[in-house]
Amino acid sequence: MNRLYPVVAAFASLHLAFVPVVAAIAPPILYIAPVVYTIAPPVLFIALVIYTIAPPIL
Repeated sequence: MNRLYPVVAAFASLHLAFVPVVAAIAPPILYIAPVVYTIAPPVLFIALVIYTIAPPIL
């Protein structure tokens, strides 16, 4: 177990280094998420229509 400790410690410190990065990235993502959820359905519907119509035209 003692040989594993440095690996665990390095892993833990790596995670701690990611905390501020995640904290910095999270708010804009949370802000964008509802916008994406609002925009996505019509975009997916249009994409589906295009994919249905495109093959015969091509």
